This record gives sequence, structure tokens and C-alpha cells, in this order.
Amino acid sequence: MRLAATSTAIAATTAVMLFGAATTAHAANGVVTAQNNTGFVQYIDAGDKVKVCDTKRNDDGVIGWIAVRQTNGKFKNYPRIYVGGAGKCVTKSQDVTPENTSIILTACSISGPKGTPYACGSKIIKGS
Repeated sequence: MRLAATSTAIAATTAVMLFGAATTAHAANGVVTAQNNTGFVQYIDAGDKVKVCDTKRNDDGVIGWIAVRQTNGKFKNYPRIYVGGAGKCVTKSQDVTPENTSIILTACSISGPKGTPYACGSKIIKGS
């Protein structure tokens, strides 16, 4: 009986080592850059965080946002995040629902927080 218990424990340990422990699947992390390389938007799955950074010294800022695929197949835009000033970043938590779905990241240059976005870059990251 002791041999059977030991064999079962070894088999279970081997399965975890080979296949990993069961975890909840989430959207992948991702980054997209504005077309003119003035900044970027990063989605961080741990904590559903969206980070927007202005990386170029000029007179414009960067605006970024995510759009999350809903159960009906349409994408819901989340609030836009503005940052102005080279080297500055803003990170905000945005509760992504539903979980495990596709997310569109968008990063654009913008002339002030109320300007019109331009030179936008977009990227889809797939849920798992």
C-alpha cells in the first residue's frame, strides 16, 4: 500500500512538472507604439493595468486606450489616458471584462489633452 501511495505521488508530481499547475487563462500582455514613435501603450494583465508613456521631446503628448471584445463580439472602448512630457508615464487599472478575451491597444500622438489623435498605432492581443 505504501508503494502504491508513493507511485501515485510521483505520477502527480511528474504531471505538474511536465504540464504545469492548472492556472486561469488571461489575455496576454502587449505593447503598441504610436506610428511616429512618440510614445506607447502597454497592457499588463496582472491587475488589468494600462500604461501610457510619452517618449519623445516635442510639443505633443500621447493618448492611449484599450478596447475589449465583449461576449456579443463587439469591442468596448475603455477610458482614454493622456500623458504629456517626454519621459512621463501614467498607469491606471481598468477592470477588463470579460476575462480571457481579445484586447485592442491603441497609441496616438495628440496636441494637448483635448486635441485630435493622429499617427495612431494599434495592435490586437488575443485572450487565451
